[in-house]
Amino acid sequence: MLKIENVNVFHGDVQALKSVSMTVEQGEIVALVGANAAGKSTLVNTVAGVHRPRQGRIWFLGEDITKLPGHLLVGRGLVLIPEGRHLFPFMSVMDNLQLGCYCGEARKHQEATLEGVFKMFPMLADRREQLAVSLSGGEQQMCAIARGLMARPKLLILDEPSLGLAPLMVQKTLDTVKEINAAGTTVLLVEQNVQHALKMAHRGYVLENGTIVMGGTGQELLNNPHLKKAYLGI
Repeated sequence: MLKIENVNVFHGDVQALKSVSMTVEQGEIVALVGANAAGKSTLVNTVAGVHRPRQGRIWFLGEDITKLPGHLLVGRGLVLIPEGRHLFPFMSVMDNLQLGCYCGEARKHQEATLEGVFKMFPMLADRREQLAVSLSGGEQQMCAIARGLMARPKLLILDEPSLGLAPLMVQKTLDTVKEINAAGTTVLLVEQNVQHALKMAHRGYVLENGTIVMGGTGQELLNNPHLKKAYLGI
C-alpha cells in the first residue's frame, strides 16, 4: 500500500532523514519506533505531504505521490492524525468531525461515516455540541481519531496518539487503533511506548538519527538485544 524508497529530508541545512526505505502492506499495523528527535514525525509528515523530500520517492497504492500536496493525499485515502491532536479548540466536536470529511468523496458518505464514528466513540455523540477545548486529553484524542476516520482513510497514520495521556487512556487509545485495523483500515503507528506498539503491530521499524536501523515483525523486534537495551531498559 505504501512504499518509501531512499527518502532524504532536510530542515534547512540539517538532514533529518537519511535514505529511509520502508513499506506498509494492506491490512497491516506497522509501528515506527525510536527515540525523541529520531525523525519519526518528519517521516510521517513527509508521507502526508507536509514536507517535501530532497531525494527519494514515495508511492501510495501504486501512484508516485512524492510531490503531491497533503489535501490531494487525503482525497486518495491517506490520512494523518498529527502529534498533539490539533483540534480546532473553540469549535464544537461536531464541527471538528465535519471538517474531517471536507473532500468530495468522503462528504458524500458523511451521515453513514458519522454513525459509525459515534458507534465507536459514543461519548463524542453525547458531547457533539461541546467545544473541543472543554474535553479531557483522552477525549480530545478520541475526537482527533474520529475526525481522521471521517475522511474514510485507506491508510491511517497516527503520530504519538498516546502522548500525554493517563495510563488507562493509553490502553484505550491503542485498543481503538486495533479496532480500526480490524475493521479494514491499514495503520502506520508512531508511538513512544515501544513495547505496546510492537506487541500490537504486525511489523515494525526502528528509526535512529534519521536512519532505519532495523525492521521485522513486532515480536522479532521485541526480542532484539539492541532494542531491549536501548528502548526497554532490559
